Amino acid sequence: MNKKNNRSVAVAASLCVLAGCAAAPSEPVIDKLDYNTGVTVTYSRTPFTFSPNERVDDHTAEFVQIGAIEVNSMGTLRYYFWLGISEPGYLQGSGTHPPGFESLEFDFDGEKVNVDVLGWSHEAIGTSEPVYNGLFRSTRDAYYEVSLEHIEMLGRARDVSFTTASAESRMYKPWYRSVSPYEDLAEFTRAVRE
Repeated sequence: MNKKNNRSVAVAASLCVLAGCAAAPSEPVIDKLDYNTGVTVTYSRTPFTFSPNERVDDHTAEFVQIGAIEVNSMGTLRYYFWLGISEPGYLQGSGTHPPGFESLEFDFDGEKVNVDVLGWSHEAIGTSEPVYNGLFRSTRDAYYEVSLEHIEMLGRARDVSFTTASAESRMYKPWYRSVSPYEDLAEFTRAVRE
């Protein structure tokens, strides 16, 4: 198989993962007790996928997954966006967090929401293990405390994007428009409001 075909197979495999071809829990909302920390974690099964790139036919493609999380610590509820940041160009082997993701500006149908990073690992939200798995080995985690209303805005917005706050800011838009993240997030918000 030549290099071009290898690249096509790799892109097809990535697309399959993004589209939900990989094995995933059957329920749209997962609710579990973290035995090591005592918190209950509820999260939406299918994260959204964003990218600043329209094409993904080479190794420089960037993806950011966004998932919704509720952490219940003895009745105190907190909500988070998890970002799984896959940017092979500068992340692989660097051991550092991705620059520019310290602050983000979301645009939900023209309504702006600014969020600051809470932390770069699951410990920031009080869990003993990661809630989501990123797409690639080079994925870096980031956690942002948000409100349930912000999570609902993500699920309702017809036009959503976010911009990093670095000097060379980048805008990310939904890359793969599957209905699964929207359906799962609707179930998540319904479940946590009950």
